[in-house]
Amino acid sequence: MENVKCSNPSLDLNYPSFIVFYCDNTTSKVQTFQRTVTNVGSGAMSYKARVETPKGSEVFVLPETSISKQERQAVIQNHYKI
Repeated sequence: MENVKCSNPSLDLNYPSFIVFYCDNTTSKVQTFQRTVTNVGSGAMSYKARVETPKGSEVFVLPETSISKQERQAVIQNHYKI
């Protein structure tokens, strides 16, 4: 197996999930993520974020609904603030 080093590691990959590390129960943590969705359907489509949060966490999604006007459009971006 080849050893590989990432020159610019990031937790913000364009996957449909997130990871946030909590240090303890006494401090708050703010983490912002951005996701891009590509419309693979035919014509205009509407996408709405569905979020499941752990107990004691809050997640804000802006905008709540994203609209694509054409097929293969990759301009839909949601900002998630945890």
